[in-house]
Amino acid sequence: MIEENKINENNQKKGKKKLFFIVLIVIIIAVIALIIVPKIIDFTQQNILLKEVVTLSNKVVGEDEYNTAIKTSGDYAKVEETIKNYMQEYSDVVKEIRNSK
Repeated sequence: MIEENKINENNQKKGKKKLFFIVLIVIIIAVIALIIVPKIIDFTQQNILLKEVVTLSNKVVGEDEYNTAIKTSGDYAKVEETIKNYMQEYSDVVKEIRNSK
């Protein structure tokens, strides 16, 4: 009887230790995910913006249109929209100068 109680107590202690380590691992994974996922999203948005800037740089000022769909989101969308609006205004001025000659 005494041995059974000791075995039960040992099993309970082992169970509590196992549960503690499982909870600890889950918390560590959650913290890592909270740190890494936003970085991945940010990196993805930077790449999309970079591709759009490269696409815009291949256009001919004064001939092509720069107001295309916004492909990024959040603050990157604001930057992309600002770049496209600026390039479109610049292109329009170049067109006006060409047409006035």
